[in-house]
Amino acid sequence: MVRSFTDSLTDMLHSLCKNNSLESRQIHEMMVVGNTIMLHLFLGVSCAAIASAPYIPVFSRTQRVTADLLGIPIRPYGRIITLPAVSGYVGADIIADVLACGMYKEESLSLLLDIGTNGEIVLGNAKCLVCCSTAAGPAFEGAGITCGMGGVAGAIDRVDLNKERVYTTICNETPKGVCGSGLVSAAAQFLKHGIIETSGRMKNKTEAEGFVKPDLQTRIFERDGKTAFWLDEKHDVFITQKDIRELQLAKGAIYAGVKVLCHKLEISFADIDRVYLAGGFGNYLDTSDAIAIKLIPEELVGKITLIGNGAGSGAKLALLSQNAFEAAEAIAARMEYLELSASKEFSEIFMDSMDFRQPQ
Repeated sequence: MVRSFTDSLTDMLHSLCKNNSLESRQIHEMMVVGNTIMLHLFLGVSCAAIASAPYIPVFSRTQRVTADLLGIPIRPYGRIITLPAVSGYVGADIIADVLACGMYKEESLSLLLDIGTNGEIVLGNAKCLVCCSTAAGPAFEGAGITCGMGGVAGAIDRVDLNKERVYTTICNETPKGVCGSGLVSAAAQFLKHGIIETSGRMKNKTEAEGFVKPDLQTRIFERDGKTAFWLDEKHDVFITQKDIRELQLAKGAIYAGVKVLCHKLEISFADIDRVYLAGGFGNYLDTSDAIAIKLIPEELVGKITLIGNGAGSGAKLALLSQNAFEAAEAIAARMEYLELSASKEFSEIFMDSMDFRQPQ
């Protein structure tokens, strides 16, 4: 794994240098961010302790090593620096997100969501910052989904069942599968058109009669004894009942994590002034779809800003500015982490948040 990280970084370095007429040996400093496990693997440090309670990493503070120790082809004694992490499951990428969006210096309350297999959530302002990590599962990244794929060219990223061509794809290429935003969009449309119930149950073709428009009813079929819905029959791309269940688990975990942090600060959703949505998933997400399936509370309508690769943006800030780097270290030092794995409150809210009704 460490070798593959090094290989990937080397390939990116060579590409960067080629595109900018540089020699890699001209680079004398590199800032690296990632989740805590990734940073351990990158530096050749065992991450076994993070896999079991109390999930304590070997290191969480800033690390500095020379490039020759890791085989990274910049100046041999050039510095490689990692931003600090908070815990085993809230890493340097989240510190970089917070740095990039600026929520740590705002007076008003902000919520940061970095949604992937783990959903990292930060709530706070200049006075306080609390965070948690929820095991959302891989659905938001297109994994574990029958026709799932990452957010790359050819992935269905939006669905609109009122149109003749009911989807769009990234880069307008031939559909190859469904990415996370496409799954969220499909579920929102299924709710709107009565194809799934608020419990998440998908109607079969017979049950859909009289409740679902005839042109949509023809897209409902059975696959291995389970109900499914064609997005594109020609290219064999569809959504199954199992896919909807995977989405429910993922969105329930995120919603519950947000609510636990709100309880920690004794605030309501309405008290949050801004929501920053980070990560690749957010690049293609229609926030109205996220609200429709209750992934994001409806009280946050109109407050959402997509910041894309916040981790990359924060890393660049920390690399180019000593003040920004010091701010990142200060963010990590004052952020309070809540462990949800043994939280009865989280479990109860999670169970109430999996369907598509407004949770209580």
